[in-house]
Amino acid sequence: MKHSDPWSMRTEHVQSPREVFRIPVLLGVATAVGLLSALFGDDGWDVLSWLALLVPIAVVGWAWRRAGRAAAATRNA
Repeated sequence: MKHSDPWSMRTEHVQSPREVFRIPVLLGVATAVGLLSALFGDDGWDVLSWLALLVPIAVVGWAWRRAGRAAAATRNA
């Protein structure tokens, strides 16, 4: 089953659990690091906390933007 849409999130091969859960686990680790660093320290820890907590937000924004472009491309095709 071929997909002509270059922005499609589907793949041609079966993904292993490692491939499926790699990004969600990394986002969870970044969130945990951000929350724990906010609890345990000040100054530099606060900077680490903000940066670590911005990672999941940035990834969601990127994914929404990508999905919006893909939807627009399929509507215009």
